[in-house]
Amino acid sequence: MIYIGFAFLGGTMFGDYTLPQVSLNIPTHLVAAKLVLWMVVLLPFSKYSLCLAPIALDIESKFPWPNTSRSFVASSLLLRTGLLIFVFLLAMVFPYFETMVAFIGSASGMLVAVTLPSLFYLRIYRNVMPKWEAGVNYAILAVGTAVGMAGTIASIINFVHRIRS
Repeated sequence: MIYIGFAFLGGTMFGDYTLPQVSLNIPTHLVAAKLVLWMVVLLPFSKYSLCLAPIALDIESKFPWPNTSRSFVASSLLLRTGLLIFVFLLAMVFPYFETMVAFIGSASGMLVAVTLPSLFYLRIYRNVMPKWEAGVNYAILAVGTAVGMAGTIASIINFVHRIRS
């Protein structure tokens, strides 16, 4: 809600002078602005490596060498580099990777966050909960299912549209 409010205020304050991406609105002639632009460029690299770190750590925990050995360091370096190359190649093979991620997110996000908890709660406490509480849970279940299906259908339509164009 806060982001929507700031977007609305920014749009009403600056109107047609705002560009669709924040980094395009930054003036390029200032030194501080150039620093901010470089931070915007470098931020995804750090986030990318931070997202891959748990996967690499889990695989590294299976290595037979102690953490301080040269074999561990070399294997860790090769593993992390290999993970980066694998994800890069995956993005190159599937050019609409973000659309696939949106599909997976919409298909499973609402299911895991809204639908299944309500369904499990109904299953566990169905004999002891009041009728109004069961009604609320069924309503949450219905809304969660409808929103999840709508998001999944929208991402499928977006994917098909992007493939055709």
